[in-house]
Amino acid sequence: MAAAIQIPEAICHLRPAGIADEAFLLELYAQTRAEELAQAGLDPLQREVFVQMQFRARQTGYQAAYPLAADEIICSATGGPVGRGLVDRMQDEMRLGDLAIVAEQQGRGYGTQV
Repeated sequence: MAAAIQIPEAICHLRPAGIADEAFLLELYAQTRAEELAQAGLDPLQREVFVQMQFRARQTGYQAAYPLAADEIICSATGGPVGRGLVDRMQDEMRLGDLAIVAEQQGRGYGTQV
């Protein structure tokens, strides 16, 4: 008799990213660059402009590299956004182009579940 497979309780779900998520995605991106930019010697305005420019460049690059990828918002069980995943699903393979979780939610299993 085969052992039962334990499926963990869902702690998050995915939904398609939309225009309304742009501010969240920009803030999430800024968090991923915060440590690096803290050492760059930029004033707050320069940092903001740089992050916006890099965010747009990254979005454009992902669209070129993964034109059919699903850009998804990772939501907690209560529905709030906690991260982002970019997944390119093809017939014979799946590629994870990006996975980011907001700093205060890291270590809670969201990335593992996704």
